[in-house]
Amino acid sequence: MGYIYLTSFGEVEVRFLLAGAFGVKKILRKEVRVSAVPSRSLSDLRGIYLPHMILLVVLSDTVSGLETERGGKVAVVGVGDLRGEEEEVFSELLGRIYRELGIAFGLGWCEEPSCLMNPFALSPRRLCPSCEMELRARSTRP
Repeated sequence: MGYIYLTSFGEVEVRFLLAGAFGVKKILRKEVRVSAVPSRSLSDLRGIYLPHMILLVVLSDTVSGLETERGGKVAVVGVGDLRGEEEEVFSELLGRIYRELGIAFGLGWCEEPSCLMNPFALSPRRLCPSCEMELRARSTRP
């Protein structure tokens, strides 16, 4: 897989995109390209063919029918509900990004109580070492 393409729809602050790009590059060690596209193009994401990348979409609000598919090429993250201190907001944003990328790369749910890939974790903030290693490994596959 070539790179992660990070884009946004709606009123998403640029700082969210930049923080997301930094976090993804740090954990996956992949090239991250950042761009904003017009909201009217959102419907074009359904069924899009992306041969050499994963498209990471940050939305200001949820969009019916647009979600991350396990093993797919599009990861969707909503930020419309993020509130609080800046550090908490960025931590939550990165957690959401890592979880959705994990799903897009085909990671299963984890039993580690504090892992982002555990659907029952109360306040997960990071991937466990096993899931982080698996995500890195899967992100290098074509």
